[in-house]
Amino acid sequence: EKKGIEFGTGHYTGPATVNVKLLAEFIEGRDLIIAGKCAEAESLVEPIRAQMTVPLVQGTLKYAYNSDPKTTTGYCTADAAKTALTASDGCVKSWAEAWAFAAAVLPQVAECDWGAAETIRYNLDIEAAAPVQGGFYGVKSAIESTYACLGITCADVGAYAGTTPCVPPP
Repeated sequence: EKKGIEFGTGHYTGPATVNVKLLAEFIEGRDLIIAGKCAEAESLVEPIRAQMTVPLVQGTLKYAYNSDPKTTTGYCTADAAKTALTASDGCVKSWAEAWAFAAAVLPQVAECDWGAAETIRYNLDIEAAAPVQGGFYGVKSAIESTYACLGITCADVGAYAGTTPCVPPP
């Protein structure tokens, strides 16, 4: 719900769109299983997985932005050349959150594009020499390049406040 608000992906009924979609798919799956149509229910696994990936991507993007020393609204503005051991508490917290969300989604991204996963890892790994060394938009571009493979869209993810929206490929 919180990411839906932060990324402008709320559903017209109130909750985050991802939660509305997931609930509908869970209900459909339950009904198919009750009806003994397990093969049909199995077809819902990928759409469910895709929707569950959206908050992971949103968290990765939010905290990558907040950890980028080049953003004036982030927590790491004064910590560009510092490690996680020497950076300010706010920077380290934001950087660690970026890494936690990224680590959760990196296996899927790597299945789509190893280079994109490596770009994200290089920028957000909490053991790196400095936070978001290649900049937020490098991370954003890398993860967005895998949206189709992940089964999600720019509209699913939305845009974090202060960042440019994703542009769907032609």
